[in-house]
Amino acid sequence: MSGISNFIKSIFGYGGPKSPKAIDPSIVEYLVNDPTTNLYIPMQIPSPPHLLPFAVNGFSGEAWKKGDAKSRAGNCYITLCKSIEHVQKLLKEDPITNWAAVSTLNVYPDAGRMFNAYYDRSSLKFFWENVNGQTIYLVDSSDVIAHELGHALLDARRPDFWSVQSMEIWSFHEGWADINAMCLAMSFDAVLEKALAETGGDMRKSNMISKVAEQAGYAILGPGVSLRDGVNSFKYVEPESLPPEAAYNELASECHSFGRVMLGTWYEIFVGIYEQNLIGMKPVDALRSAKDTAHSYLVRAVKTAPRVAKYHEAVSKVMLALLQSDSSPYLPIFQKVLQDRNLIPAVKAMSGGNLKTMDIADEHLTHINNITLAVVPDRNTVKLVEIGALAQGVSEYDLSGVEIEVAADRLYLFGAQGEMIDEVSVTQQQAIMSAQACLFEIRRTKNIGPTAETMWEITDNKLVRTFIQ
Repeated sequence: MSGISNFIKSIFGYGGPKSPKAIDPSIVEYLVNDPTTNLYIPMQIPSPPHLLPFAVNGFSGEAWKKGDAKSRAGNCYITLCKSIEHVQKLLKEDPITNWAAVSTLNVYPDAGRMFNAYYDRSSLKFFWENVNGQTIYLVDSSDVIAHELGHALLDARRPDFWSVQSMEIWSFHEGWADINAMCLAMSFDAVLEKALAETGGDMRKSNMISKVAEQAGYAILGPGVSLRDGVNSFKYVEPESLPPEAAYNELASECHSFGRVMLGTWYEIFVGIYEQNLIGMKPVDALRSAKDTAHSYLVRAVKTAPRVAKYHEAVSKVMLALLQSDSSPYLPIFQKVLQDRNLIPAVKAMSGGNLKTMDIADEHLTHINNITLAVVPDRNTVKLVEIGALAQGVSEYDLSGVEIEVAADRLYLFGAQGEMIDEVSVTQQQAIMSAQACLFEIRRTKNIGPTAETMWEITDNKLVRTFIQ
């Protein structure tokens, strides 16, 4: 979630949340989506997830009444349960089995005063602030909760993304988190029905599903402007070619801004599937099925797509390979949208080669029906002094010997006879250029240091992420 830099003052000092008691089966009023929609639905308090345990500070397992002191923690608990349940259901036999760095994720619905929310590998923290005379608790929005949880889920699936210096991977993290928020909202028929009524069935219009974090956006950007919106026309360009900041209706290299490329792409794919589903399905069923289909291919592709500087192209091509192997009727929708948004090039020269002659280790191969995906990892680090990437003014520390991770994996796709049919790879120089853009952003935002306020720190002479918003 995008924060305001001068508010970023983390508040620590109290112990972790305690695990809830046995769940009270009472029915509660659950606030869905965002406070601006004022949509409550009756719900039985769910049981906690089996594989990804978490503990919400202030939630005892007892029922609450709408608006009382327990409601924020209770709503947060339900949002986390339902979002984890949705993602794990899509993964079926390949669920996420543990968090990236802790056995139990601690969750703080009221972590203190600032306009921010973040995930720091051990916890999710949601803050509050007075903005234009209004007190906003960010945890009141299930969009914000599911967004931050999205970071935790992606980190659990791909912990190798955590500290890598790649503008595209940073941005994908944000787009993924927003998509997670949308899919959580669409888990409730009341939301689907309200969105259909709002748009007259035309889901290409901006609506309560496509909008992410309306209350926060209204406070920062003005009435009617959500923090982000899946209804957008942003197309892929190399983020390094963009300015670091831009107006809301323009694209910038800053990761929340650039994350809207994947967000808009995914939402357009989802709408295309929905429109195709309307032939033979009722609108609510068509939406629900489209959400599951579009999200499942993304969450499945993330596990295999390589840690490469051109990550948008890589994850797009893995999704297409999965669709082809499934003989999916939705393949043309994915292909058209991904090409229209420039996430996959129409024509690309390949280096050639054959699976039998390329000597790729078996552990790097994934066989999907008649397609073989080969991900060749590159986990080398680069010292900053070797690339001259970090100018003065970043930190009071000597960073000349500090090492960074660069995104230089390679992806190869082979057909039934072992012939190469596609690839995604970058040169070492391209990976370093992407890393340099990240380091420029860290320098620009002064986001490195030993305190809890900074997103990056030096640990064991390596540049390591501390949290993500």
